[in-house]
Amino acid sequence: MSNLKVYNERRIQLSPMSFVNDIQNQPKIRDLDTDSEDFMNKIAVFFTKTVNLLGIKEAIEDVNKSDIFEMLIMKYKSISLEELAYAFKLERYGQLPPRTQNYQLINAEYVSLVLDKYVNWKVSKIKNNTSTVKIMPSISDQDKIAKENDIVVRFIEKFITTRIVEDQYFYVYDILHNRGLMNRDTVYMNKVKDDAIYLLNQKYEGKETSSLYELRALKSKMKILETGQGGEIKSKCKILALEEFFRELTRDEKRLTEFKLKF
Repeated sequence: MSNLKVYNERRIQLSPMSFVNDIQNQPKIRDLDTDSEDFMNKIAVFFTKTVNLLGIKEAIEDVNKSDIFEMLIMKYKSISLEELAYAFKLERYGQLPPRTQNYQLINAEYVSLVLDKYVNWKVSKIKNNTSTVKIMPSISDQDKIAKENDIVVRFIEKFITTRIVEDQYFYVYDILHNRGLMNRDTVYMNKVKDDAIYLLNQKYEGKETSSLYELRALKSKMKILETGQGGEIKSKCKILALEEFFRELTRDEKRLTEFKLKF
């Protein structure tokens, strides 16, 4: 897990003004699948590294890891993981005065104090330099459609070979749904949602955990499943809908050929 890529390292090397200019291009926490194990692992790896860089001798306790994780989702979902890293870089370099004392302890209170200072720093940079937020040339509709078409075509070829929809391809559903190509029937979608919740429950029930942090995270996931909400359920619904759609489509060579011509 230590080799897990948490954020774009190149962006963290940017000068302050260049970094602020780049923020609009960075995916925000709210855009990520915060219910996923991958996201939780990234947060854990980041703060393990932060502890070392700050010279703190003791590892973060599991209860504090869990509390920090919940706080980020609740209070700072509008920032990116790059911003999280840049904030602590600025703090270490004394660029967010006054320096926040950690007393050899990383907890949600300390993290919040640092991030609040960072947010104020960012706002100040934007206000003091009208050129900070540059309007990037928007991608044309034609280019967007062309890119989406290429994604769908490559996805179809992969599906024909593997007969499965890998988790990272859930966004293909959005492309097809936006073009009116997916089943929007309410009864059907409710069935897909029920199937998604069932499969996710099967995935997590009886799963072994090796720490209090993992246990709390698992309980949090199970609690979210009970509500029928959350990003993980939505992603699973899209994957299941795609699998059913393309399994049916690829049984008919004529329909498949006609479908490909749309892209």
